Amino acid sequence: MVFAQTSSSDVITTRLTLDEYRAMEEINPERHEYRNGEIITMSGGSESHSAIASNFLIYLGFLLRDTDFRLYNSDLASSLSP
Repeated sequence: MVFAQTSSSDVITTRLTLDEYRAMEEINPERHEYRNGEIITMSGGSESHSAIASNFLIYLGFLLRDTDFRLYNSDLASSLSP
């Protein structure tokens, strides 16, 4: 597995198992993506992206109001997922 930071030309190679990656993500303040064996630092979201995501979540919540579905944003800790 390669640990890479996309905002820099420096690449740090680190071997991690998927369980080690998940443990790292629980305590790391930066967000990362695990893709094809690589861990890539994700950039921060923009104001426009945040507004679009919020509006989508509100609208989806409106559509699902009479169902048993629950909506969560991406900040939910992975340890709470089934």
